[in-house]
Amino acid sequence: MKKLTVAFFLVFLTVIAVFASSLDRYVFVFDDEKLVSDSKELSVLGFYLKYWKSGYEEYKSTANTIFSENMDLFFPDDTAVLDIFSSINPQEFLSPGKKFRSAKETYPQSIIINAFFIEFLYSDWERSGEIQVGQEIIDSCNNLEQLAGTNPLSSFYKAKVLWKSKVIGDSSQAIQIIKDIYTEYSDNIKILYEYIVMSYQNEDYKKATDLYENYIKLGESADEIHLIAAKSYLNLENKDKARELASSITKSSGRKNILASTYELLGDIAQTNVQKINYYKLSLEYDEKNGLIWSKLGVSYLQEDRKENAQLARVILNKALSLYPNQPEIRAELDNLQRDIKIKGVMVYILPLLGIVIGGITVMIVLEKRKKNKEYEEMLKK
Repeated sequence: MKKLTVAFFLVFLTVIAVFASSLDRYVFVFDDEKLVSDSKELSVLGFYLKYWKSGYEEYKSTANTIFSENMDLFFPDDTAVLDIFSSINPQEFLSPGKKFRSAKETYPQSIIINAFFIEFLYSDWERSGEIQVGQEIIDSCNNLEQLAGTNPLSSFYKAKVLWKSKVIGDSSQAIQIIKDIYTEYSDNIKILYEYIVMSYQNEDYKKATDLYENYIKLGESADEIHLIAAKSYLNLENKDKARELASSITKSSGRKNILASTYELLGDIAQTNVQKINYYKLSLEYDEKNGLIWSKLGVSYLQEDRKENAQLARVILNKALSLYPNQPEIRAELDNLQRDIKIKGVMVYILPLLGIVIGGITVMIVLEKRKKNKEYEEMLKK
C-alpha cells in the first residue's frame, strides 16, 4: 500500500510538473477553434487568439468577461500570457514578440510562455529569414519538448523551419517529424495541412491524395488544400478527379491567386487548344503578370494554328519573357517565329516584288527587241 501511495504521488508530481499552468494544454490542442469550446481557461485564450487574428471586438470582450470571472483558475504565467493578448492590437507581431521574450525571462520553465515565444519568433523568421532566428526556433522547440514532451506545436514549427530553410534546413527530417506527430494527432488540422503540403512539394502525390481524403472527412475546406489535391490527382493521371476538384474551386473561391492557379490547371487538363486558350485567358484575368501563364497561352495559339497565329503568339511570348525571362524554351520558340516571319516576308513581299521587277525587265527587253526588229525591217525596205 505504501508503494502504491508513493507511485501515485510521483505520478501526481509529474502531472503537476508538466501541466503547472492552466493553459499548458494549448501545445497539445493547437487549434484555435477547439480552444473556445474547451475548458474555461482555454476558451479565454481561444477568444483572445480569435480577436488577435480577426480584429473582432466581440471576441476580446468575451475573453475579458470570462477571464475576469475566473481569475482564480489561472497561474501567474497564464495571467502573463492573457495580459499580453488583452493589450496588443490585432495582427501585431513585433510588440508581442518582445513581450513574450521578456515573459520567458521571468518564467523560463513556463510551457505556455515558451509556446507563444516560439509562435511569434516564427512569424519574425518568416519575415526576416535570418539564420540565427531559425536556429533559435529549433532550439526553443527542443526546449519546449523537454518541458512538455513531444507535442504538435513544437513539432509543427521545428518541421516548418527545417523544411523551408536553405541553410539549416533538412527536408527529410522535417517530413519525418510531421509524419511522426501526425501518427499521434491525426485529427490536428494544422499538422494534417502541413503534412499534405510537404507531401505534395516532395512529389509524393499518392500520399498527398490519401491525406486529402482524411482532411475532407474532418470537414475542413481550405482552397489551398483543394488545389494541391487537384494538382496531385493530375500528376497521378486522374484527370477526371483533378477536373472535378478544380471546377468546384472556381465556384466556391473568391481569391484571385487561387482562381488564377485553378484556371491555369484547367487549361493544363483541357483536351483542345481552344479550351486551353480560354482557360489561360481566364487565369490571366486574375494574375496578369504571370509570365508562365502567358507562355502557355502563346504556345496554345501556335499549336492551334501556327501559320494564322504566328504574329499574335509572337507578341504574347515576348510579353511572357518580359515578365519571366528565365524561359529558354520560349526564347527558342521566338527565334523560330522570327525565322518563320522572315521566310514569310520573303515569300509574301520579296518574291512577288522580284517577280514584278523581272517581269518588267522582260517586257522592256521584248519591247526593245521588237523596236529593233521594226527598225531593221524599215532599213531593208529602203
